[in-house]
Amino acid sequence: MRTRVAIVCGGRNLQAPDGAFVRSAAMLAVTLRRVLELTATTCVRHGDAPGADQIANRVARALGLDVDPVPADWSIGRGGGPRRNAAMLRREPIPELVIALPGEDGTADMMAKAADAGLPRIVIDYDGPRLVIAEADLGSWAWARQVVNGP
Repeated sequence: MRTRVAIVCGGRNLQAPDGAFVRSAAMLAVTLRRVLELTATTCVRHGDAPGADQIANRVARALGLDVDPVPADWSIGRGGGPRRNAAMLRREPIPELVIALPGEDGTADMMAKAADAGLPRIVIDYDGPRLVIAEADLGSWAWARQVVNGP
């Protein structure tokens, strides 16, 4: 079976609009699990930071997927995050999909780099108390369209 890598990115502070971190973390995990299953992901690559990356790590391990953490080198300052994001895209095996959980500047940087690389992107975000696939640019990947449109 070939390796299908998905990068999962997102913020360190994953509070829902109502401020409920624990509930929102559980909701994010359930939604991420479904996306990973539907996209036939076999390996999750993440930035090894608190928050979204650790949720991705736990979900991937629970599914029996390979995990490929890529920590940032913060000794170089604020440029450590963007450099790490670029490295996650170049690292073999090359990722086939980027999934964003709620985040801020670093998440936006990862998604912009993914768009520049022409990778399919899925954004999971809050819509009031619910989580939704807020955006998906899947290109011609018919296998991934069911993530957005349902089976």
